[in-house]
Amino acid sequence: DVVRTAALLGMCAGCVTYGAGSFLSLYFQDSLFVSPTESGLRNMPQMLGVTIATFGIGRLISKTGKYKMFPIVGSICSIGGLVAVAQINGSTPYLFLAVAMVFMGFGTASVFTSTSIASQNAVEYQDLGVTTATVMFLRSLGGSFGMAIFGTVLNSTIRVEIPKRIDLPADKASSIIRSPQEIAKLPSAARAAVADSVAMGVSRIYWLCAAVMVIGLFFALSLKELPLRQRAGLSDAMENSAG
Repeated sequence: DVVRTAALLGMCAGCVTYGAGSFLSLYFQDSLFVSPTESGLRNMPQMLGVTIATFGIGRLISKTGKYKMFPIVGSICSIGGLVAVAQINGSTPYLFLAVAMVFMGFGTASVFTSTSIASQNAVEYQDLGVTTATVMFLRSLGGSFGMAIFGTVLNSTIRVEIPKRIDLPADKASSIIRSPQEIAKLPSAARAAVADSVAMGVSRIYWLCAAVMVIGLFFALSLKELPLRQRAGLSDAMENSAG
Protein backbone atom coordinates (compact mmCIF):
# COMPACT_ATOMS: atom_id res chain seq x y z
CA ASP A 1 0.00 0.00 0.00
CA VAL A 2 1.52 3.30 -1.14
CA VAL A 3 0.05 5.47 1.63
CA ARG A 4 1.14 3.11 4.42
CA THR A 5 4.69 2.81 3.05
CA ALA A 6 4.99 6.57 2.46
CA ALA A 7 3.68 7.33 5.95
CA LEU A 8 6.15 4.95 7.63
CA LEU A 9 9.02 6.32 5.56
CA GLY A 10 7.98 9.84 6.54
CA MET A 11 7.87 8.73 10.18
CA CYS A 12 11.51 7.62 9.95
CA ALA A 13 12.52 10.94 8.40
CA GLY A 14 10.47 12.83 11.00
CA CYS A 15 12.23 10.96 13.79
CA VAL A 16 15.57 12.12 12.42
CA THR A 17 14.60 15.71 11.53
CA TYR A 18 12.42 16.68 14.47
CA GLY A 19 13.91 14.29 17.03
CA ALA A 20 17.62 15.00 16.61
CA GLY A 21 17.59 18.55 15.26
CA SER A 22 18.23 20.34 18.55
CA PHE A 23 21.20 18.31 19.76
CA LEU A 24 23.78 19.80 17.41
CA SER A 25 22.82 23.24 18.71
CA LEU A 26 23.53 22.00 22.23
CA TYR A 27 26.92 20.76 21.07
CA PHE A 28 27.75 24.14 19.53
CA GLN A 29 26.88 25.93 22.76
CA ASP A 30 28.73 23.54 25.08
CA SER A 31 31.87 23.02 23.00
CA LEU A 32 32.28 26.29 21.10
CA PHE A 33 30.56 28.47 23.73
CA VAL A 34 28.50 30.37 21.18
CA SER A 35 25.20 32.04 21.99
CA PRO A 36 21.88 30.24 21.44
CA THR A 37 21.24 32.53 18.47
CA GLU A 38 24.58 31.71 16.86
CA SER A 39 24.17 28.00 17.54
CA GLY A 40 20.85 28.13 15.70
CA LEU A 41 22.45 29.99 12.79
CA ARG A 42 25.10 27.30 12.58
CA ASN A 43 22.31 24.90 11.55
CA MET A 44 21.67 26.98 8.42
CA PRO A 45 23.50 24.50 6.12
CA GLN A 46 20.81 21.94 6.94
CA MET A 47 18.13 24.43 5.91
CA LEU A 48 20.05 25.06 2.69
CA GLY A 49 19.73 21.37 1.87
CA VAL A 50 16.04 21.46 2.79
CA THR A 51 15.45 24.46 0.51
CA ILE A 52 17.22 22.86 -2.46
CA ALA A 53 15.24 19.64 -2.09
CA THR A 54 11.89 21.33 -1.45
CA PHE A 55 12.09 23.46 -4.58
CA GLY A 56 13.95 20.98 -6.77
CA ILE A 57 12.41 17.57 -6.08
CA GLY A 58 8.83 18.65 -6.79
CA ARG A 59 9.89 20.09 -10.15
CA LEU A 60 11.83 16.96 -11.06
CA ILE A 61 8.87 14.74 -10.17
CA SER A 62 6.57 16.91 -12.26
CA LYS A 63 9.02 16.81 -15.17
CA THR A 64 9.80 13.08 -15.08
CA GLY A 65 6.42 11.78 -13.90
CA LYS A 66 8.20 9.46 -11.47
CA TYR A 67 8.77 9.73 -7.74
CA LYS A 68 10.22 6.46 -6.44
CA MET A 69 13.88 7.29 -7.07
CA PHE A 70 13.78 10.45 -4.97
CA PRO A 71 13.04 8.97 -1.52
CA ILE A 72 15.71 6.35 -2.24
CA VAL A 73 18.30 9.00 -3.13
CA GLY A 74 17.12 11.13 -0.21
CA SER A 75 17.45 8.27 2.26
CA ILE A 76 20.98 7.50 1.05
CA CYS A 77 22.02 11.17 1.28
CA SER A 78 20.52 11.40 4.75
CA ILE A 79 22.33 8.26 5.92
CA GLY A 80 25.62 9.63 4.57
CA GLY A 81 25.15 12.96 6.37
CA LEU A 82 24.10 11.29 9.62
CA VAL A 83 27.06 8.90 9.63
CA ALA A 84 29.38 11.86 8.99
CA VAL A 85 27.95 13.82 11.93
CA ALA A 86 28.26 10.68 14.08
CA GLN A 87 32.07 11.03 13.77
CA ILE A 88 31.84 14.17 15.91
CA ASN A 89 34.20 14.83 18.81
CA GLY A 90 35.07 17.82 20.93
CA SER A 91 37.26 19.37 18.23
CA THR A 92 35.45 18.53 14.97
CA PRO A 93 35.81 21.38 12.41
CA TYR A 94 32.57 23.21 11.73
CA LEU A 95 33.05 23.01 7.95
CA PHE A 96 32.94 19.21 8.15
CA LEU A 97 29.65 19.35 10.04
CA ALA A 98 28.25 21.99 7.66
CA VAL A 99 28.74 19.75 4.62
CA ALA A 100 27.17 16.82 6.47
CA MET A 101 24.19 18.98 7.47
CA VAL A 102 23.55 19.93 3.83
CA PHE A 103 23.28 16.23 2.96
CA MET A 104 21.03 15.59 5.96
CA GLY A 105 18.70 18.43 5.08
CA PHE A 106 18.57 17.52 1.39
CA GLY A 107 17.92 13.87 2.17
CA THR A 108 15.09 14.29 4.67
CA ALA A 109 13.39 17.03 2.63
CA SER A 110 13.56 14.79 -0.45
CA VAL A 111 11.75 12.11 1.54
CA PHE A 112 9.12 14.54 2.84
CA THR A 113 8.38 15.99 -0.59
CA SER A 114 8.24 12.71 -2.48
CA THR A 115 6.20 10.84 0.13
CA SER A 116 3.63 13.65 0.22
CA ILE A 117 3.24 13.49 -3.56
CA ALA A 118 3.17 9.68 -3.60
CA SER A 119 0.50 9.39 -0.91
CA GLN A 120 -1.72 12.12 -2.37
CA ASN A 121 -1.39 10.63 -5.84
CA ALA A 122 -2.53 7.21 -4.56
CA VAL A 123 -5.95 8.25 -3.20
CA GLU A 124 -9.16 9.75 -4.50
CA TYR A 125 -9.90 13.45 -4.14
CA GLN A 126 -12.29 12.96 -1.22
CA ASP A 127 -9.55 11.16 0.74
CA LEU A 128 -6.82 13.76 0.23
CA GLY A 129 -7.42 15.51 3.54
CA VAL A 130 -7.29 12.44 5.76
CA THR A 131 -4.33 11.03 3.83
CA THR A 132 -2.28 14.20 4.16
CA ALA A 133 -3.19 14.53 7.84
CA THR A 134 -2.17 10.92 8.52
CA VAL A 135 1.20 11.34 6.80
CA MET A 136 1.90 14.59 8.68
CA PHE A 137 0.78 13.10 11.99
CA LEU A 138 3.15 10.14 11.65
CA ARG A 139 6.02 12.49 10.85
CA SER A 140 5.33 14.43 14.04
CA LEU A 141 4.88 11.20 16.00
CA GLY A 142 8.26 10.01 14.78
CA GLY A 143 9.77 13.28 15.96
CA SER A 144 8.17 12.89 19.39
CA PHE A 145 9.51 9.36 19.78
CA GLY A 146 12.91 10.48 18.55
CA MET A 147 13.14 13.42 20.93
CA ALA A 148 12.28 11.23 23.92
CA ILE A 149 14.69 8.44 22.99
CA PHE A 150 17.57 10.65 21.89
CA GLY A 151 17.26 12.88 24.95
CA THR A 152 17.52 9.80 27.15
CA VAL A 153 20.60 8.62 25.25
CA LEU A 154 22.32 11.99 25.67
CA ASN A 155 21.43 12.28 29.35
CA SER A 156 22.62 8.76 30.18
CA THR A 157 25.87 9.35 28.29
CA ILE A 158 26.52 12.61 30.13
CA ARG A 159 25.77 11.07 33.54
CA VAL A 160 28.29 8.28 32.90
CA GLU A 161 31.05 9.95 30.89
CA ILE A 162 31.55 13.28 32.67
CA PRO A 163 31.94 11.78 36.20
CA LYS A 164 34.36 9.27 34.67
CA ARG A 165 36.57 12.04 33.30
CA ILE A 166 36.36 14.74 35.99
CA ASP A 167 35.37 14.93 39.64
CA LEU A 168 31.72 15.83 39.15
CA PRO A 169 28.60 14.01 40.43
CA ALA A 170 26.19 12.58 37.88
CA ASP A 171 23.38 14.96 38.85
CA LYS A 172 25.66 17.96 38.48
CA ALA A 173 26.90 16.62 35.14
CA SER A 174 23.33 16.56 33.82
CA SER A 175 22.76 20.17 34.78
CA ILE A 176 26.08 21.64 33.70
CA ILE A 177 25.49 20.94 30.01
CA ARG A 178 22.57 23.37 30.18
CA SER A 179 24.93 26.14 31.30
CA PRO A 180 27.77 26.87 28.85
CA GLN A 181 28.87 29.71 31.12
CA GLU A 182 29.68 27.20 33.87
CA ILE A 183 31.53 24.96 31.43
CA ALA A 184 33.61 27.91 30.24
CA LYS A 185 34.74 28.58 33.84
CA LEU A 186 36.17 25.06 34.22
CA PRO A 187 39.93 24.38 33.85
CA SER A 188 40.94 23.63 30.26
CA ALA A 189 41.27 19.87 30.82
CA ALA A 190 37.87 19.62 32.49
CA ARG A 191 36.33 21.82 29.82
CA ALA A 192 37.67 19.54 27.09
CA ALA A 193 36.34 16.50 28.97
CA VAL A 194 32.83 17.98 29.09
CA ALA A 195 32.95 18.90 25.40
CA ASP A 196 34.11 15.40 24.48
CA SER A 197 31.35 13.85 26.60
CA VAL A 198 28.67 15.98 24.95
CA ALA A 199 30.12 15.08 21.55
CA MET A 200 29.99 11.39 22.45
CA GLY A 201 26.31 11.68 23.37
CA VAL A 202 25.54 13.52 20.13
CA SER A 203 27.53 10.93 18.18
CA ARG A 204 25.45 8.09 19.65
CA ILE A 205 22.27 9.95 18.75
CA TYR A 206 23.31 10.33 15.13
CA TRP A 207 24.34 6.70 14.86
CA LEU A 208 20.81 5.83 16.00
CA CYS A 209 19.42 8.29 13.46
CA ALA A 210 21.45 6.62 10.71
CA ALA A 211 20.00 3.24 11.76
CA VAL A 212 16.49 4.70 11.61
CA MET A 213 17.10 5.98 8.08
CA VAL A 214 18.45 2.57 7.01
CA ILE A 215 15.01 1.25 7.97
CA GLY A 216 13.55 4.17 6.02
CA LEU A 217 15.63 3.15 3.00
CA PHE A 218 13.96 -0.28 3.03
CA PHE A 219 10.57 1.46 3.00
CA ALA A 220 11.74 3.66 0.12
CA LEU A 221 12.85 0.63 -1.87
CA SER A 222 9.47 -1.05 -1.30
CA LEU A 223 7.44 2.06 -2.21
CA LYS A 224 5.22 1.22 -5.18
CA GLU A 225 5.32 3.69 -8.04
CA LEU A 226 1.98 4.66 -9.56
CA PRO A 227 1.56 6.86 -12.65
CA LEU A 228 1.13 10.49 -11.72
CA ARG A 229 -2.29 11.96 -12.42
CA GLN A 230 -2.39 14.28 -15.39
CA ARG A 231 -5.30 16.27 -13.95
CA ALA A 232 -6.12 17.68 -10.54
CA GLY A 233 -8.41 15.53 -8.42
CA LEU A 234 -10.78 18.48 -8.00
CA SER A 235 -11.45 18.55 -11.75
CA ASP A 236 -12.38 14.86 -11.78
CA ALA A 237 -14.59 15.29 -8.72
CA MET A 238 -16.44 18.23 -10.32
CA GLU A 239 -16.98 16.29 -13.53
CA ASN A 240 -18.30 13.28 -11.65
CA SER A 241 -20.62 15.52 -9.65
CA ALA A 242 -21.89 17.20 -12.81
CA GLY A 243 -22.38 13.86 -14.52
